[in-house]
Amino acid sequence: MTLRLIGDWGGQHSFTAGSILLGAIRTYDNGTNFANNYYDRAARLGYTPVPADPKLRTTDVDANPRYAMNQHGLNLTADLDLGAATLTSVTAYRAWNWYPHNDGDSTSIDAGAEFHQSNEQKQVSQELRIASNGDRPVDYVAGLYYPYQSIRAEAVNRYGSRAAEWFLPPTTNAAVGAAALNDYNVVSQSRPVTDSYAAFAQTTWHVVPGVDLTTGLRYTYETKTGYFDQGATGRSLAGLTAAQQVAAQTIRSRYGIANRYEAETSEGRLSGQATLSWKVAEPVLDYVTYARGNKFGGLNLANITTTGQFAANPVIAPETLSLGHQHHHEPQPLFGDPGL
Repeated sequence: MTLRLIGDWGGQHSFTAGSILLGAIRTYDNGTNFANNYYDRAARLGYTPVPADPKLRTTDVDANPRYAMNQHGLNLTADLDLGAATLTSVTAYRAWNWYPHNDGDSTSIDAGAEFHQSNEQKQVSQELRIASNGDRPVDYVAGLYYPYQSIRAEAVNRYGSRAAEWFLPPTTNAAVGAAALNDYNVVSQSRPVTDSYAAFAQTTWHVVPGVDLTTGLRYTYETKTGYFDQGATGRSLAGLTAAQQVAAQTIRSRYGIANRYEAETSEGRLSGQATLSWKVAEPVLDYVTYARGNKFGGLNLANITTTGQFAANPVIAPETLSLGHQHHHEPQPLFGDPGL
């Protein structure tokens, strides 16, 4: 028996993540003004943008743009030589954590005070397989595989004291816009969890010298569950009229309001392949193959509505790919020194 243990850790920190201004769309193709474009808003708020010249590498923000990332993992591989075959166990753990902080408007105006999405990802996997050793009429490998993955995500949109002036059209009622968006905070949590179970086997039959038949099957059953939970807090709307309160709520609904839903999907799929190959003469290889693979469905845990007239399904449908292929391969000669 042989054992191999591998561990790793990595970290990264940055104290700048400011955007460099490359330019802005100011007109349509016919030359008419693009309403409320970047430079229009800047002029209206009395802000002087940095030059749109990437060579200057100039940015101007009032937040504290930064990010931190760390990742680590462990892998334990055990091989037990049984003579005619080798039994292998692979146990692995990995984590990846991402904590960014961004200025939401990329200016020194207190509009998008803090926009970010952080992620904490963890996964564990276990594989157990047996594979044949030595020369034999039929080579084989078979095994079981289980991976688990969990992601905790947090998205934050925190608007500043001048958010309404920057983000909303100038035709918006000033009192309504300020009450709706200034100092408004939208925070969401989401957590997708995946469990997968698989059994697989593959054989290669050496029919006659130079002719091989390879066949393989894999059955996978996978479940994905998760939730999206969003909350929002802001200034009181009590000082507005009833009509103004409705208008303010309409504005908030475009930027994020309370929303929660759960989703899940599960399915079992069979994948497989068969390949007949013939080594005609060195270096010519002919083969014909058929394969069928599956990509399991997923969860779109975003700020979508799952009820009512405009309901969207958070479950992403699975995909299946079938492929038949015949090929004649004869490598072209290399030019120059073959030793290079």
